Amino acid sequence: MSRARSPRHAPGDAPRDTPAQRTFAARPGRREARRRAGRPRAAALALAGLLAALPAGPTAKAAGAAAGLCGDARLRGRALDPIEAPGRCGVPEPVRVERADGVALLEPIVVNCRTARAFADWIARTRAHARRLGFDLAAVRPSGSYQCRPLYGRPGARLSEHAAGNAVDVAAFVLSDGRVILVRRHWGRGVAGRFLRGAWRAGCASFGTTLGPEHDAPHADHFHLDVRAHEGPPVCR
Repeated sequence: MSRARSPRHAPGDAPRDTPAQRTFAARPGRREARRRAGRPRAAALALAGLLAALPAGPTAKAAGAAAGLCGDARLRGRALDPIEAPGRCGVPEPVRVERADGVALLEPIVVNCRTARAFADWIARTRAHARRLGFDLAAVRPSGSYQCRPLYGRPGARLSEHAAGNAVDVAAFVLSDGRVILVRRHWGRGVAGRFLRGAWRAGCASFGTTLGPEHDAPHADHFHLDVRAHEGPPVCR
């Protein structure tokens, strides 16, 4: 049985197309080209018709709920009724936050959504810092959130940011291995002190104001975090 011989080509010559290759590569005629050009438009019109026939999507409220509290998937809790109080106190759209970025709040906080989202940012940064030190964060213990009161509770002073739902105080952290780090006891001491310093710096990157034990005596046992905007850089003391 004789074998079919491959066509020979001179050195440097490109091989000739087979009939099948030429058929595949041939340019279509004008009528065929017009027919093919019309396909994408027809497909687009058909898709538009199908989309128009679909039922309406979820409402903005339902979409927000699916995305998480305040539209942030890192936040867990629930929306509350408006808080109305004398003077300039109160929160038009308060929320109760129970978890942030997977970290439990041993005392839920009541704040506005702007503060809640900044709090989630802070928790995420604090967790990243904890992991660099070789552990993880399981819970935090807030010591204050919404409260209608003047600064430091002094009569005649301007209203605290707490009075508008703009602030959170945090006094302690619980690690994933069960250890508890207290701002009052561990600030400036060993690895726990390094963790607290990093948590304080994370506040500076997440909030407008971050106050800690080195600011003054009233903040010796907690971090104060609020979203008040300043003309210059964030206040970090």
